[in-house]
Amino acid sequence: MGPTELQLSLACLEKIRQTGSILDKKDLLKKFDSKTLRLILQLAYDDRKFGFGSEAKVDYYSCPLGSPYDISMWWEEVVSLLSQNTMLSPVQKAIVDNLASHSPDGHYLQLLVGILTKDLRLGMRSTTILQVFPNLFEVFHVQLAKPFNLSRVVFPCAVEPKFDGIRAVYINGRYLSRYGQELRGPEISCPGAFILDGELVAGHFQDTLSAVRVGGDLRYYVFDCISQEEWSSKVFKMTYMDRLNALSYTPLRAGIPRKWCNSMEQIESFHAENLAHGLEGSMVKANVPYELKRSYSWMKIKPTLDMDVKVIGMTQGEGKYTGMVGALICETPEGKTFHLGSGFSDEERTIWNETLVGCNCELTYQELTIDGIPRFARFKRWRPDKEQP
Repeated sequence: MGPTELQLSLACLEKIRQTGSILDKKDLLKKFDSKTLRLILQLAYDDRKFGFGSEAKVDYYSCPLGSPYDISMWWEEVVSLLSQNTMLSPVQKAIVDNLASHSPDGHYLQLLVGILTKDLRLGMRSTTILQVFPNLFEVFHVQLAKPFNLSRVVFPCAVEPKFDGIRAVYINGRYLSRYGQELRGPEISCPGAFILDGELVAGHFQDTLSAVRVGGDLRYYVFDCISQEEWSSKVFKMTYMDRLNALSYTPLRAGIPRKWCNSMEQIESFHAENLAHGLEGSMVKANVPYELKRSYSWMKIKPTLDMDVKVIGMTQGEGKYTGMVGALICETPEGKTFHLGSGFSDEERTIWNETLVGCNCELTYQELTIDGIPRFARFKRWRPDKEQP
């Protein structure tokens, strides 16, 4: 891993940051493919690797440069430290302080910070990298819900409130997003034998979005409890009721109301109660094992359906919207493309910026067409919390 290969890898990362095209980003990964580039991506995107979290950004971006190491020597020390797969300790922090202050130059310091904070700022998902380099690292997964479908309901089922917050899994004292990124959250007590799954909420969604990054008055609503053994092996056997019983024996306990329902009438009744309390909707969950994928064993009921889509392009408006956003060209999770032109305020339309390509937004819609396109879709809000590193 000589300096030439490291310099080429840095050049690749910089070119990727500057292009908004996912296809061009993939081509750059292939063009600059090397052992060093793959190692950088693995250290930054594999959550099991050593890292500090978002709080490291200010400290290390502002760290003054000292007398630079030889590039190859500096990189060898970085790799030696980060390959230990352990979390922050005072000794390690002192080593990183030394590496930061003796970075060969600002570009290498930025690389170190990007790895430590799990944020290389490349503008593409980890799944995109894995399409180029399969099995390079393990992608973090949680169970996700599908829209409610009566034909998929298995009674008895649990019905719970749906909170308008940020999904977070609590593992070994850390809050991780649905993509494995570290989040801020309240201090809680949880036995080491369990993984908690829930939602971080700080009032309005925008307040929550800020609080999980910089800290704030957050509450953690826990709705699931998975054993460390099952989480590590990815072999899930405990039913939902078994997991809730396990949660009831923890100091945290099951902190949200839920009802076990045996009919659609009971589901509708409790869903109406949730809406009356100002909640976003309801979750319907089958009494089956946890699944690391989007599944009908969890279904969401909301007054209108919503969907997170990726922006892959934009069109310019006409008339009063000339020079502004006319529509976003979006891609559904199933790969269907369509134009989203409704629901924007005039202020939101003034954003005419190539950097929007690759971002995620949330839309509302009434139903899917036979081709899988959202019908009567309207822009709701940007979802930076659902963008992968």
